[in-house]
Amino acid sequence: TQTVALADDNGNINQKALNFVKSLFQRSAAASRNLSKETFLNGTETQEGFCKLVKDSVQMDVLIPYVAGKEVWAAGTDKQKQDFALTAYSNLSILIALGFQNYTQSDTPDFCIDYDKTTDKSIVVKIVIPNDDEEMIVKLRPLAGGKLKVYDSVIDGISIMQNKKADFLSASKGSLETLTVKVRMVNKRSGYGECQVDNISY
Repeated sequence: TQTVALADDNGNINQKALNFVKSLFQRSAAASRNLSKETFLNGTETQEGFCKLVKDSVQMDVLIPYVAGKEVWAAGTDKQKQDFALTAYSNLSILIALGFQNYTQSDTPDFCIDYDKTTDKSIVVKIVIPNDDEEMIVKLRPLAGGKLKVYDSVIDGISIMQNKKADFLSASKGSLETLTVKVRMVNKRSGYGECQVDNISY
C-alpha cells in the first residue's frame, strides 16, 4: 500500500519531504542560537533544544536498536533497554545537533530531492551550502498517516547510523549494560549532559 501511495502521490510526497527538511533546518538554527552547553540539548523555557527536535523528527525507534547491534539489543532486559534508550538518545542528539549546527550557521543552503538515491521506501534530500564543497544527505521514511521521519543523515559521506553502530560495537563487549555505562561516560565528558525528555520509544 505504501509503495502504491508513493507512486500515485510522488510530487506531493517529494514536496512534503523538502518542506520537512527545510523546517528541520529552521528549527535547528533556532535551537542552536544563543544556547550554552548546559541548554544545548534541552533548550530554555522559550526555546526548544535538540532533544525535542530529534524526538519530533528522527525515527529513534529504528535507530536505537540498530546502533546497539542486533545481538546486543536482543540479549538486553526491558530495564537495560530503557536505560540504554535514553543514554543513546542523548548521544545521538549531540551528534545530530553538532552536524546540523555547522550547516545552519552558514549561508542558507539549497535543498533538492536526490532522485538517483530516492526509492519507493525512502526519500533522499540533498543539502548543499552555496560556495562550499560539503554536502549533507537526509534520508526520510514515510510513515502511516502521512508522517515523515529521518532515519539517517550523511555528512561528507559518513552515515550517522553506520558511524554510531561501529562506535557502540567496539564499546559494548557483548552487553547492553556495559554499553550504556560507556556511552554515559562519553556523554558526561562531552559537557552537554543528557536529554530531559519522557517516553523515548525503541
